[in-house]
Amino acid sequence: MNTNLDIVKNVAPVLTPFISSVVEVWIKPKLQELYKKNKLFNNLYENAFEDKFKDYLKRAYERNNVMNTIVFQNRPKSLEDLYVPLTLRSSHSSEEILINKYQEDFVNKYKKFVITDSAGMGKSTLLKRMFTDSMKSNVGVPIFIELRKLSSTNKLIDEIFKELNPIDDEFDRSFVLNLIEKGDFIFFLDGYDEIPLEHRINVTVDLQSFISKASDNIFILSSRPQSAIASFADFYEFKIKPLEINEAFALLKKYDETNTLAEQIINIISKDKNSENLKEFLINPLMVSLLFKGYEYKQTISYKKSIFYRQVYDALYENHDLTKGGAFVHEKLSGLDIEEFHAVLRIAAYLTWKVGKVEYDRDEIIKFLTKARSYTNIKFMESKFLEDLVANVPLFYKEGNLYRWKHKSLQEYFSAQYICTDSKDLQEKILSNIYSSLNFDSYLNVIDLCYDIDYKTFRRSIIYKFVCEALNYDHENYKYFNEIKRESLLKRKQLTCRNRYFILTNVNLDRNDTKDDHGLFFNISREGETFVQNNYYEMIKEYEINSITHSNNDNGVVLHYEKINNKILDLFYSKGENFIEIANDFESEDISFEINKIIKPTTETHCQMINDNPSSIFNQKENFELINQLIINTIELSDFYIINFDKLREIKKEIEREKDALKEDELSLF
Repeated sequence: MNTNLDIVKNVAPVLTPFISSVVEVWIKPKLQELYKKNKLFNNLYENAFEDKFKDYLKRAYERNNVMNTIVFQNRPKSLEDLYVPLTLRSSHSSEEILINKYQEDFVNKYKKFVITDSAGMGKSTLLKRMFTDSMKSNVGVPIFIELRKLSSTNKLIDEIFKELNPIDDEFDRSFVLNLIEKGDFIFFLDGYDEIPLEHRINVTVDLQSFISKASDNIFILSSRPQSAIASFADFYEFKIKPLEINEAFALLKKYDETNTLAEQIINIISKDKNSENLKEFLINPLMVSLLFKGYEYKQTISYKKSIFYRQVYDALYENHDLTKGGAFVHEKLSGLDIEEFHAVLRIAAYLTWKVGKVEYDRDEIIKFLTKARSYTNIKFMESKFLEDLVANVPLFYKEGNLYRWKHKSLQEYFSAQYICTDSKDLQEKILSNIYSSLNFDSYLNVIDLCYDIDYKTFRRSIIYKFVCEALNYDHENYKYFNEIKRESLLKRKQLTCRNRYFILTNVNLDRNDTKDDHGLFFNISREGETFVQNNYYEMIKEYEINSITHSNNDNGVVLHYEKINNKILDLFYSKGENFIEIANDFESEDISFEINKIIKPTTETHCQMINDNPSSIFNQKENFELINQLIINTIELSDFYIINFDKLREIKKEIEREKDALKEDELSLF
């Protein structure tokens, strides 16, 4: 049986020369240079520094080369055993790169990039693979930081010191900072979305400051989609390409130690006429693992994500592992049966999810479990329940004195179950508040699960609220435009509902400003965004920047903002709601974006929002369709959703009938 120790022993002999080479090439010359400048720095310190970096690299490699998966429960596997090469795809072009090794040319081309994607797409796994490969390739000094550990009081540099375990904090701090400022470090910053919500603003400011001061290094950031990621405006964005069917099958085979289950699953999927319904699971590495674990337990394949998670929970509770001869139910130290244990997990997950944390020290998680006990009135000892979570129902992983969920999506599953099962009269209010939250992006996976678990309540709350907002926009905007064609008015409403567009001219142009990889002048983009933030804050406080498009003469920009909760449209579309459509009927025409032809030239920066003001020059008859086309040219049509207002009116009537029927529910009458 593999253990952490087994994996470490296997890699230790080959790891030592890699680590020595990294220190010899990238650390030692810098230390010698510092030694010449600082007389207090002697050979003893030089050797101690080298040893500290060697120790760190060894620990970090061993830690990141181990995967603790749901499938193998408490049996760690090496990264090599389970990694199927993932492909990065640019968010702004057709560029793709297969991460089957450390892609040095690709990384050096961008230097700062962020990998954003949804739950379970393999962001952390990909960063770990790049980290371990970078050490083997000897391309710099890799530093891996789990961002969930940062807070208002534990800054990035503090976490780096903890990892390096310096000898003398004050003395070493200046030397480490000097080393970093000289460059050649590769910082892997994993899990921006896992930074606790109460600390996220301060941590973001600290990250930006550190990155600015250490600009000669490489920074690779990972996160689920978050509106705050826009703060890292000079980072290039990449997503993980969904798994192809053959890649999903290859991953299934890596999970199968019996050499039978994977083939059974593959045969079922290949022959199933409804296999298209499994696409959501087969493109996602985490869901592929849950598919395998669920099938291992029950020999059936579910088409609902929430049932997937329940099957995995049941398998873990019953300790179902075919490599050990199938089901063997360990006695739970807490004394709780499968439903009681699930009930406690629901409220505990919800409480921890609300504060945006996935990792806790012992005292902290015990407090959450104490609250869960009081809410459920189920009797158990918190310490015994925690031990069960690590050993007997292994949903948690313990590292030192810290406890964390094996995957954030497990916390989200149990949170969604609490909302839909236990919150009772508060359910619609909770869902409505989540929909309206400025942190909506952080809650998207829970919303997705709630859609599956209790669609009726989801429809009465979130969908109804969305419908009312959109229909109100349709009714209240662009009322008095009798000279404009109906088709043009509808197009404008569909383009501007849940979106804001600002046109700026005469933005101060720094002629020394360089264009980024997408042909945009960075300083103009930043200045235009700052101008809108300072002058139109009330109009965009519930919006986030989507895109910035430059005019042909380079001193004008169009800034496109979208509602912070606009990713709800992705969910509606993926679930097949018929009131959301892709903007396929809109055609992008090659028009010259010379906005000064419409707005009279001035010497000062001029900003105007596209709205329904009848006196606006943008809404004059000769300009109206031109502005429509200008907007279309600033958006990605394949990613832009439009709202079918006619279908919304039908759905509103349906939901209101359902609400009325609910008040007269015959099941409540006696």
